[in-house]
Amino acid sequence: MGGVDTSTSAPSPAPPAQSLLQRGTAGAQETGNAGIPGTLSLRPGTLAAILVDVCGGLRGAGAHRIVVVNWHEGNSPTLRLAAGEAQRRHRVQGGIAESHVITHTLYPEEMEFTHAGSMETAAVLAYDASLVHLKEATEPSEREAGEVAHGLFRRPDVYPVLRDFHQIAATGWYGRPERAAPERAEQIAEAVADHVVARAREIWDALPDGAGAVPGASGGSGGSSPRASEESDV
Repeated sequence: MGGVDTSTSAPSPAPPAQSLLQRGTAGAQETGNAGIPGTLSLRPGTLAAILVDVCGGLRGAGAHRIVVVNWHEGNSPTLRLAAGEAQRRHRVQGGIAESHVITHTLYPEEMEFTHAGSMETAAVLAYDASLVHLKEATEPSEREAGEVAHGLFRRPDVYPVLRDFHQIAATGWYGRPERAAPERAEQIAEAVADHVVARAREIWDALPDGAGAVPGASGGSGGSSPRASEESDV
């Protein structure tokens, strides 16, 4: 998951981003990434509590509008619940940007919606290229079979609940990470960030000021996005 940008009543030229988790992959499935080195599997309640508390601290610093930028689809249900709790408890207006969805939508041919493929590799390259060592990559599971299996869990109407990603790919991953390049990854990251900002501004402009406020609630807000809207970023 990404960091946190905060919205305050005073404009700020360079809003800070607060990372909820510094390294690794945080999955809101208790066992979704189990057995995959370098990952963390948090209980949904743990992830939600972290987000709500960060929002409270940011609200105390003056933030009132929050965009949480997520990169892991397994986190989405938990983040929606946590954002709702943060709104009720801390009098903030929250929003969620699904950056993995945005990346694939903007670049469907380049950024495949797999698992540890070009899209996720590009995200790491844009963050810190020294962390990517493609020569050390193990053999992936067969891509077409992975896409079919993944599709079952991504159905919008009736779908199975993921127990472990090895249900989708026996190796734990599938895709084509070699298609990602550092320079292109940075360009895509910038485009995704601009998209998040533009869409967030549309939301804030459309909603009445203070739309998420709960009278009598304690102060606090947070959010995570590569950048914040010019009017509300801290």
